[in-house]
Amino acid sequence: PAGEKEFIDERLILIDRLTEEPESQPWPPHPPVQAARYRPWVSPRIADRLEAGGDTLLAEVRPVVAMFVQLEDVFGDSDFSDGAELNEYIAFVQRIVSELEGDLITLTVGDKGNSLYIVFGATTAHEDDEQRAVRAAMQLRSPPREIALGRNARPGSSTGEMRVGTYGDAARRAYDIQGLEVNLANRLMTNAGPGEILVSDHVAQRVS
Repeated sequence: PAGEKEFIDERLILIDRLTEEPESQPWPPHPPVQAARYRPWVSPRIADRLEAGGDTLLAEVRPVVAMFVQLEDVFGDSDFSDGAELNEYIAFVQRIVSELEGDLITLTVGDKGNSLYIVFGATTAHEDDEQRAVRAAMQLRSPPREIALGRNARPGSSTGEMRVGTYGDAARRAYDIQGLEVNLANRLMTNAGPGEILVSDHVAQRVS
């Protein structure tokens, strides 16, 4: 129940405090998880590092190439009620990215746009990570004929120093790559035309 509250209009209410505090529960203890159970859910390179060095990944600042790929034809005229076509396309993306030793971090699907977040150099660094990112972008915008999605993919990519590692409680961690260049890659994606690849000047210098 809300305590002090102010009616701003018929739709909005400003709450100042609660009269009753919600009951909270601590994280339950978690037993060790066998590798066969968690490996399908994480990057192979992250799994290798976890198994080689314990249960933590230290946060660090390192050069990373961030790439966002906008998808226009997800949940369009086709019926995606069973997710089969989307799953087929994501499997295709995973194959391309994994072969180039990058990582697919997230798939975002919503009313504000559909996009993939991909990185190179986070879990495994290469001198040519920029070239790997551009090569992946070129392949992702031209999927095989049997795959229905991704025809008008719009990749955007940038590179620079980023924070790489885990955050969160020991019982529930997440792995992410954050930094200003991530935001720039996202903006480049939103400004790319159908089938276009937009990259920052740093990426362009490394691939030219």
